[in-house]
Amino acid sequence: MADGEAAVIGGLTVTETNRFRSGIPVLMNLPFVGRLFSQNSKNETKRDLLILVTPHILDDGVIPPSR
Repeated sequence: MADGEAAVIGGLTVTETNRFRSGIPVLMNLPFVGRLFSQNSKNETKRDLLILVTPHILDDGVIPPSR
């Protein structure tokens, strides 16, 4: 790995799924015809977390400039 080059050393992926049911109150809860007065939806969210390391090689005789 060269000076200032980033490397991935780990990671994590999280998937979150949510289901929703909305509609007209009372009517959406009726047997058989409730489907006519309601709507089902699904939302899926994916998140990634990466852990990166960027090395900076220092020479013993040189003082690095301040950033």
